[in-house]
Amino acid sequence: MDRNAVVKVGAMASATVCALFGGVVFAQYMLTKKQRAGKKTKIIEMMPEFEKNTVHIRDLDRVEQIICSLIKGGASKLQIITDFDMTLSRFAVNGKRCPTCHNIIDNSKLVTDECRKKLVQLKDTYYPIEIDPYLTMEEKYPFIVEWYFKSHTLLVEQRLEKDKLPEAVRESDVCLREGYEQFFDRLQEHNVPMFIFSAGLGDILEEIIRQAGVYHTNVKVVSNFMDFDEKGILKGFKGELIHVYNKHDGALRNTEYFKQLKDNGNIILLGDSLGDLTMADGVPNVENILKIGFLNDKVDERLEKYMDSYDIVLVRDETLEVPNSILKKILLTLRRSFLKKRAFVEMNYPGYGAPAGGQQDPLYGYFAGVAGQDGQISAEELQMCLTQGNFSGGYRPFNLETCRLMISMLDRDMSCSMGFNEFKELWAVLSGWKQHFMGIDRDMSGTVDQQEMNQAISSMGYRLSPQAMNCIIKRYSSNGKITFDDYVACCIKLRSLTDVFRRRDQSQQGMATFQYDDFIQCTMSI
Repeated sequence: MDRNAVVKVGAMASATVCALFGGVVFAQYMLTKKQRAGKKTKIIEMMPEFEKNTVHIRDLDRVEQIICSLIKGGASKLQIITDFDMTLSRFAVNGKRCPTCHNIIDNSKLVTDECRKKLVQLKDTYYPIEIDPYLTMEEKYPFIVEWYFKSHTLLVEQRLEKDKLPEAVRESDVCLREGYEQFFDRLQEHNVPMFIFSAGLGDILEEIIRQAGVYHTNVKVVSNFMDFDEKGILKGFKGELIHVYNKHDGALRNTEYFKQLKDNGNIILLGDSLGDLTMADGVPNVENILKIGFLNDKVDERLEKYMDSYDIVLVRDETLEVPNSILKKILLTLRRSFLKKRAFVEMNYPGYGAPAGGQQDPLYGYFAGVAGQDGQISAEELQMCLTQGNFSGGYRPFNLETCRLMISMLDRDMSCSMGFNEFKELWAVLSGWKQHFMGIDRDMSGTVDQQEMNQAISSMGYRLSPQAMNCIIKRYSSNGKITFDDYVACCIKLRSLTDVFRRRDQSQQGMATFQYDDFIQCTMSI
């Protein structure tokens, strides 16, 4: 064996030993930290979205238990049952109320001013009854039926034209909640059924999500659909009236739909009214159900009832951050998927990742569990791999943006993916940074402050001005504290930018010349 080969083998062995030793040291460190804290890290504690002051939970242990069950079941057992108006759509933007599906028609050019005035009068009369916390659903029921019947009658009298509905939607101020693309697309990607159960206007609802580009094949809408004549003029409404307080009948009317989902016993239910809580009543074989409620209006009067009824209450939260964070845990950290994919790779690519002699690399199991058939992993798969390998220990798992940075740091072929050898190199680098982080985190708080960060960067050989250090602290700290995830992101940026600069600093004098396009390519690829 020549000298270069010996050096390479020695380097690989050294990196593996360092990685394993670093894992042992870090495990002991986190064990000590947990023993001091006296409690086990919860799934919810690893999701920063739950720290928002908009999130209200009555029984934290119950929510933790349900989320763990949903994660265990994975995508194959999951289905979403959700309301639309003020649940998937926003209640307000910058203090201005957003329209419901009904409001889009009410405010459009398709109705006369006289009709619009009557519709507003109906809303002013019946909406306070709908949200009155002191009336029972049974007491509200006849008033809500009367409201819907009168509103629909007025719309039929206007002889609405079907072809003009898309324009009415485009001209409206309707807005889906922030994060809706991620919500819809992630469910579509993992083939998770979504049942949208709305008391609004089904034709308008479908047009909204169609124009938003998220009306995927996994979505089923049950709502009040208009009935048009052969000329496309509204003549009535199809089927039975659906309103906020008879949604529990929906499961019975859609028995065949839910029969097809008999194995999807885990449900995430989203709504914005107490009536929405019944949307899953009658669904067969329910194993676990997590109820998330959006409380948009009359918060002081209704919060207690919402917290008694919903598992999670989101108060004046115009985003889908919390549902998305839960879906991310369920769909991206699936142990079942991990093992299945790992078995596929091992069966079809025997010896893949193993050095000469057939002995499997200790890191191979983590990588093979998520790698595609081409032996490469994406940023999302890297995130899953590091989570399954418990690299972060008691810290929150690396976020997706940090994983993208990891890939870009070693992406020498510009493929935006990572092979096994690159993964091993990354693991060794991360292990070194982890030990370094533990060395400066003397109080075991899981964060480092500005002084500790200055010390860390200096000890890594970087010579930066106070102004540059201030920029770093402002970019990567929260309230003056830098987490392990942000620490790693900072290290990656420093290393990558320094490498780019050195390649162009031909005289090694600390000066480099960039063309504008070259500068953009170098910085944007990191």
